[in-house]
Amino acid sequence: MVLNVAWCPLFFNIKRTDLALLDIVPLTGSVFYMTSLLHTATDGATTPFLAPYCAWMVFATYLNASVWSMNRGRAFSKKD
Repeated sequence: MVLNVAWCPLFFNIKRTDLALLDIVPLTGSVFYMTSLLHTATDGATTPFLAPYCAWMVFATYLNASVWSMNRGRAFSKKD
């Protein structure tokens, strides 16, 4: 839960896409891990509900990595 809550401020507020990427990678891993645990515990009953979230996490991680890669070395000014 902490990783999930931390990602938005890292990415959007302080514009640290590198730290956000370091946050979202273990977050995605933990989502897949919990999905596999619940798949086993519920004989697959929860997997159809969690599979879209897993897919979203992969896509969000890809987007975060792309934004970080395309903006490496650029300085962002914080405009309040």
